[in-house]
Amino acid sequence: MKSNPLAILGQGLAIRPLRAVDFILAIVVFAATLNGYLHSPMKPNNDGVWTYPTTLSLLKYGNQNLNWFFATPYCVGQVAPGARFGVKKILPDGKVRQLDKVEKRLTVTKAFYANFFPLGPSLIAMPHAIVNQWLGRGDLYTLDRDACEVACLATALAAALLFLTLRAEASIWLALLLTGVFAFATNAWSCGTAGLLQHGPSMLCLTAGLLLFTRGYGGLAGFPLALSYLMRPTNQVVLLVFGLLLLIQNRKQAYIYALCAALVIVPWLLYNLHFLHRLLPWYYSSYRGHPSFVNTPEALPGLLISPNRGLFVFSPILLLAPIGAWMRWREKQWRPLDTAMMLSCIGVWAASATFIYWWAGFSFGPRILTDIGPFLVMGSVYPIQRLCRARWSYKAPLGVLVVAALAFSGFVQYRGAVDFAGSSQWNVSFRDNVNRQEAWVDKNSKRVWDWSDLQFLRRP
Repeated sequence: MKSNPLAILGQGLAIRPLRAVDFILAIVVFAATLNGYLHSPMKPNNDGVWTYPTTLSLLKYGNQNLNWFFATPYCVGQVAPGARFGVKKILPDGKVRQLDKVEKRLTVTKAFYANFFPLGPSLIAMPHAIVNQWLGRGDLYTLDRDACEVACLATALAAALLFLTLRAEASIWLALLLTGVFAFATNAWSCGTAGLLQHGPSMLCLTAGLLLFTRGYGGLAGFPLALSYLMRPTNQVVLLVFGLLLLIQNRKQAYIYALCAALVIVPWLLYNLHFLHRLLPWYYSSYRGHPSFVNTPEALPGLLISPNRGLFVFSPILLLAPIGAWMRWREKQWRPLDTAMMLSCIGVWAASATFIYWWAGFSFGPRILTDIGPFLVMGSVYPIQRLCRARWSYKAPLGVLVVAALAFSGFVQYRGAVDFAGSSQWNVSFRDNVNRQEAWVDKNSKRVWDWSDLQFLRRP
């Protein structure tokens, strides 16, 4: 079942075998990253508020019906109608109705309430909920805490798997450095741990798939990459691109890949058909699933370089990835895996640019591109290795630039993850805190281009 990793990573590249010390360090990375995340302030997000209740529904009833939850004293007394965004009322024929105001008592017996967002993160949270029940820990009044814990666990585990992935071609110190970049200098920190959204579980699945590919188990990568599609629809690009890579490189592994993917996708489709009365959930077939190219010309550069939603503005250290791609191509060190990662990043970027709300509403920075962080960090290995081997006359000034980019990226993500009161207010207010209705970013999206009012510098 194992293929030659050189067939995917490129001939002539020394693949470092994983040793016991690597696994020990991966555990240390996981523990240290998790500790840093858990000591950051809790940031529950409205988009993910129904994810953990859906997990409890799956454990109690085997489906995502939230009728029981809306009837609890907690929901009636604590959850305000304005916080119920992301819930749909499902009618008997499978049609849905957006809930602006949810009834405090359910009177329609054949209709039910369900989470509008993907089911995948609720599945990832199931082990946490099972352990909670076993320990007698947690209740309906700790849902926000539980959801944030799952997000932190998933993102920290993604960092540990990324460390093992980087060890395929990087030294221990370089792998540790780049893992730290991923964990604390990208939106993995500010958005991946901000409540149980899609991004933390999505990065966990993508990193697991990347690890299997770099270690020669490309066929088995079909399972985590298909699972990543259940986390976030744009990951279908990654699933298809890496499948095509295997089809070209190793036909036998491609069949295994398709089988592993089918073991995830087919049961999910059958569940949707049985419970939701439709093949694809609403999140996959609404405006998020059907592209709208109205804002695409603005969104394509906006997702990369706009002052308040640009990927390379909030994490300039990630510029090493496109620089590394150019260097590999120029020096004839290009590999099939580089093609897959590059096409995946470009595909997710382009697909995200077709969203009507490409700036991702109430969020911090380029939240919508958070998931491609592992690929960009993996692509940063080569330029740093070349920098370390360069002459001192080149190494010193370029090294200063890299350190400055890393420090700035870490500062920006700190503002979004820890000192986030002001950056959060940016989404709904101007600096003088007047005309809040006009300041709401969904109604005034031009604000993402305002260099005079930077989100990561906003003070409360």
